[in-house]
Amino acid sequence: MRRNGLLVVGALACALVGAVVGWNRTRPAETRPPARTASPAESSRAVATPLVAPDAPSAKTRKETAPPEATRAGEYIGKRFAEADSLLPLYRELVARANQGDGEAAYYLYRIHETCAYPRNRSNPRQAVAEQDPDDWRTQEHSRRLMRAEKACSPELQGILATQDAASWIRMAADFGYPLAQAMTASQLLGRDRDQQDLEQARHLMSTAARSRDPDTLLEIARNIPALGPMPGEKSVGQRADAWVLLACWSGLDCGPGSALVRRFVCNPREARRCEPTAGFEDTLQKASPARYAAAAALADQLMQAMNDGRWDELGL
Repeated sequence: MRRNGLLVVGALACALVGAVVGWNRTRPAETRPPARTASPAESSRAVATPLVAPDAPSAKTRKETAPPEATRAGEYIGKRFAEADSLLPLYRELVARANQGDGEAAYYLYRIHETCAYPRNRSNPRQAVAEQDPDDWRTQEHSRRLMRAEKACSPELQGILATQDAASWIRMAADFGYPLAQAMTASQLLGRDRDQQDLEQARHLMSTAARSRDPDTLLEIARNIPALGPMPGEKSVGQRADAWVLLACWSGLDCGPGSALVRRFVCNPREARRCEPTAGFEDTLQKASPARYAAAAALADQLMQAMNDGRWDELGL
């Protein structure tokens, strides 16, 4: 029953929400303020109010209890980004806001780049294989993203974006204290030939980002855990990575049977033995290895308690 392929750790190391695609290597043509460290006022806006500490609830109790209400990062702009018929007006607005120090705006400028670069990736061999099965969710997702890009990314917008480096907007968003961008920047630092300074900077960025308790940010941190290596006395980082994924699920990430997390990292390909159409991530992990699930859930409880108590230096980052 114990198979690393049953777990999400390896897949998370390859691709996640916000993964970098189609980057150009030129700087943005728009005026860009110099990178700076977020001010205390900006940082406070990015940090959610800690939740009331639970009395170590069981996994069963937690799943039956609705997650606490919390403001999701980028909820307002994210809705406009998802629903805009044309992204050019939003792009112009976000450039002005980003140049005034708005990290959320800078992050969604990167997302616009990501969306509008998608048509240039049609020759991806994995997409070509997926398109042989019109009922496969990957084919459907590919078609949806392609139609979205062709509709929302006008030739004028494409021309502007072609002169820019999409990665610069993520770096700007991180400079301005946007948590998800900080975690994504840490991914970049850990994914290259890094030195000790890169490692220390990545740890600092993740430790800062974790305070937001934003579920997408926690999932991005989970992706980075294997790259940090084992802690003293730890035999494998897999359990710790599982715990961070569970923490993201418990914090509000959609981890149910139809979620992107399950589709991409559990039911991919669809005929995978571990894939059950009615099982979410947590149920899948528990069935795959009850002992490993129990250990990961216990560690996730410890992490949540540390966050509730404000003991940020105990997160293992």
